[in-house]
Amino acid sequence: MAQFYFHLRRKDEQYPDIEGRDLPSVRQIEQQCLREARAMIGHDASAGCIDLTYTIEVRDAANRVVHVLKFQDAVEIVGGHRGTGAPPTAGGRG
Repeated sequence: MAQFYFHLRRKDEQYPDIEGRDLPSVRQIEQQCLREARAMIGHDASAGCIDLTYTIEVRDAANRVVHVLKFQDAVEIVGGHRGTGAPPTAGGRG
């Protein structure tokens, strides 16, 4: 298995994955990336504000990009109705 790092990026913000993880194939990298993006989007939804401007960039141990997933590509948005609940709280992932 090879070591891969799942870095979170948004505009000029970068949140590096310093631990990395061992995965045996590109397919598993893609699946793990999708699971992580959807989990973060789900967390955003529970707080009332979904931020789809993030990207997960996966790099190998030689720092080569092996996969990129934009959050906007991780989900399908149906409708377009804006919520009428309480305003979302400010905050971020950092």
